[in-house]
This record gives sequence, C-alpha cells and structure tokens, in this order.
Amino acid sequence: MRRGDILGIFLVFWGLSLSIYSYEVLGDIPLTALGAGAFVTGISLLSTVSKSPYREAFDLLLKAYADNISRVLEEFGASSRAVYLSNGSILVPLSGSPRKVPSKIQNSLIVGERGGYYLFIQSPISSEDLSPDIEASLYSVLVDSLGLCDSVMVSRNDEKIILKIRNSRASQVSARFSQVLGPLAAHLACSIVAASSRANYSLEDVKEEKGDIIASLVMIDAEKGSSV
Repeated sequence: MRRGDILGIFLVFWGLSLSIYSYEVLGDIPLTALGAGAFVTGISLLSTVSKSPYREAFDLLLKAYADNISRVLEEFGASSRAVYLSNGSILVPLSGSPRKVPSKIQNSLIVGERGGYYLFIQSPISSEDLSPDIEASLYSVLVDSLGLCDSVMVSRNDEKIILKIRNSRASQVSARFSQVLGPLAAHLACSIVAASSRANYSLEDVKEEKGDIIASLVMIDAEKGSSV
C-alpha cells in the first residue's frame, strides 16, 4: 500500500469522526468544517489511484461526505446553487447574488462581504491532479477511479457545458444537497470541470432520466460576478 493511501485512509476516518463529534456533540461549526476538510482531502488522496481497490469504501465515504455537507447546508439554510471554483473549492451563496463571486477568498468557513456571503467548502477534487482535457479528467475520476458511472459525454452549447452522465451509480443524496449541489455524480463532475478548465462554473440545470444525469453548467466571471 502506498504511503499516500495510508495517509488518505487516516484523514478520511479522522475527518469523519471529528465532523460528526463536532457537529452532533459540541455543536462547533468551525471544527465540523475542519473535519470535513480532512475527510475530503483523504478521499482526494485515495482517488488518485487509477485502478482503485477501494471503490466500495469510496461509495460509503462519499455518502458520509454528502450527509455531513447536507447537515451544514441545513444549518445555514442554504438554498441557492453553488459556484464551483477553479481550485476545486466550492462557494455556497448564503446572501446576496449567487453570481457575485468575491475576488479574494480567505480560508474560512464563511467568506465574502456585506451583500454577498458564502459558505466555503473544499470538494474532494483538486486541480493539481487533473488534465486540462475536461472529458479525459471526467472519465479518469468518475469512471476509471471511482466507478460511479459508465461514461460521461461532454458537449458545448453557446457559453454552456452540457454533461451526460450515463448510468450513474452514485449514492442518493438529501433534497437540500441536491438543491444546492446537484446529485452526487453531477456535484463531483462540476468540481472536475471547474478544476480541469481552471474556470469557475455553476450548475444551471440538472435532469435525471432513467439512471442518466444531464447537467448544464454555466461559466461564472469571478471579477464581475456574472455569467459569461
């Protein structure tokens, strides 16, 4: 087993335990966020294996990740679509316009300024691990590494990116998670697209049809805070 695998497994279980204990027992949101960050970092380390022997464990861990993020979203009453940033992190609008992305983001649970506050979440996806080829990156992570679907088709319509995720096998998520971040497979796909293309995206629309997921992503201008 690689050292990275050992570290990844440790971070996953330590982060998950810290998140649950901090949220359920202490009611401490910053510690909960710290645990969630360690958890997703561990998943990111494990998911770099091209032919992962941990796929069943990934399913359980991703489900736990989605459940914990859902609790945080419920706690803050988040309902607007998230913005997926080029570095692999995510901004969830808490107030103001969901299109107004702050140009400077501090490493804090809540970021932004008056008129536009966001919940800052680190996704399991890192831009450092991905090819600039969006389709290749989607296949490498979702199909080859995690086995969450059969294939991912990418097309462009005007300024949008359309994804068709065939035969999604990702776990079901809560209504709140789906409302803000989309189905789990689409959520991960959005992070991959943003990180691979080094651009900010928001999930504009998503449909589920007979096991397939069709997602429409629109690019977000970080400086002007509008779609481009």
